[in-house]
Amino acid sequence: MHQLTLEILGSRFTIKSDENPEHLEAVAEYLKLRIEEAKTSYPSADPFKVLILASLNIADSYIKLQEAGGEGEIQQITEHLILKLDQNLEDN
Repeated sequence: MHQLTLEILGSRFTIKSDENPEHLEAVAEYLKLRIEEAKTSYPSADPFKVLILASLNIADSYIKLQEAGGEGEIQQITEHLILKLDQNLEDN
């Protein structure tokens, strides 16, 4: 099992996953990018609101991908990631 510690909006998180380290890094970098985009759009927003805005932007991208046609594969990947996150949250 691989482990990645990252800092998001001043909080540290340790993520454990069977995914390879490069994948974990890519996921973390994507999240950080989306958070930075939200912070740039709303610089005076508090960290919680920034995280919600980033989450909404990610969800919007996900829905658009679903509507574009790759529903089955995207659904599988999402369910897999949710399961892994749930397992890691239980471990921490």
